[in-house]
Amino acid sequence: MLRFTIALIGSIALSALTLTSAAAQAINPYCGDHTEIISHLDSLYAEARAGFGLLDDGRMVEIFTSKRGTWTLLVTVPGGATCLVATGEAWQSPAAVAASGPMA
Repeated sequence: MLRFTIALIGSIALSALTLTSAAAQAINPYCGDHTEIISHLDSLYAEARAGFGLLDDGRMVEIFTSKRGTWTLLVTVPGGATCLVATGEAWQSPAAVAASGPMA
């Protein structure tokens, strides 16, 4: 059920990314202002940006992680909305995996 919920949220968020910021926020409550969203990730989950990259169409993808292992994937349209695409638990950084070996 959790995987279905995450997939559904991701699907809705990705479809909303093609809309303007205001339209995306009206359709998808998981979209909003970039600064506000990352502030909430920090204050509620102690998540900080662990990495980012650009998609071919210019959208920015960011991963936020916490020391407890929670993680959040965001996608931001240039000059537009930031949307939550997925969240999860048990995040492993490459350095931690190399030191302890892969998860069984």
